[in-house]
Amino acid sequence: MLNNFEHIKNALAAARNLGNCEIIPVEESRKGDGVIAVINRVTFTGIDSNNQLHKENLILKTAPTHEIYRKSSPIHEMYQNEIYAYRTILPTLREKYENLGLKFVNFPECYLSNSEEDSEYLVFEDLTCDGFKLWRKQETMDDDHLFMVLENLAKFHSASILLKKKYSEVWKNLIGNLNDVTKKFFCGTDFCEAIVDLAKTIDPILPDQNDASNRFKMFRDNEMREFLCEFCNQTDSESVIVHGDLWCNNILFKYGDATNPTKPTDIALLDFQGIRLSSIAVDLSYFLYISCSKQSMSAIEKYLQGLGYRQ
Repeated sequence: MLNNFEHIKNALAAARNLGNCEIIPVEESRKGDGVIAVINRVTFTGIDSNNQLHKENLILKTAPTHEIYRKSSPIHEMYQNEIYAYRTILPTLREKYENLGLKFVNFPECYLSNSEEDSEYLVFEDLTCDGFKLWRKQETMDDDHLFMVLENLAKFHSASILLKKKYSEVWKNLIGNLNDVTKKFFCGTDFCEAIVDLAKTIDPILPDQNDASNRFKMFRDNEMREFLCEFCNQTDSESVIVHGDLWCNNILFKYGDATNPTKPTDIALLDFQGIRLSSIAVDLSYFLYISCSKQSMSAIEKYLQGLGYRQ
């Protein structure tokens, strides 16, 4: 980590033409905040050509270097994918979408990145300094937060449709360089076995001699591995660019209304390592089943139809 910090410090100093630079750690990611990453909030300082102090708050996302992690996951490909997302995919989607006079979904600006194997990293603006906050991941989201995510997810997905319809060559080039790391993660590691093992932990609470329970166990033991791998291969003419890992830890909310401080007024999406070409349903189902309460589900279907989503 220290070697990476030194590399990042020197690269930032060169990019900003600063001397006497320092990176001062503020906060390291807590357990569960980053599975394939170490996230650090830092303050970067230096002296500019006018002998003035330069100071900025940044987020450093660095890849794990331990051999066990790197052998068990396609870490290098995941960082290559995310760098491509922030450098090319997201700016392209935003440009074409906002050319229509519409506001695209927020994402942090990536100032610096490195895809060299064993020392991958990305350097971002720190959106928390602008008032953005994470949701409480132990709780399901209320309707205000759910609907804001869905509204912005609709923007994200519709930008793909716009590119396909109006800028077909740009679209082909964009997705031609997109690497489906989810497929490598599911089918090239022990991830599927881990999911099957996790599914076995609910056996004690399943009803005995129950048809649904028996069907679930048969699927889990005989078909689940193949289903997960096949799921990653399913793309067609209706596929769009999806986030691929849309849960509360990859979403920031901003609360800008002093009269209603618990209602979100803006949103930003983070962590695009799993970005790929797939069905809109991938993002919708993943987000809703993780973040939505049973009570809210009844209102969601009608709301999705209002956003233009259809079965």
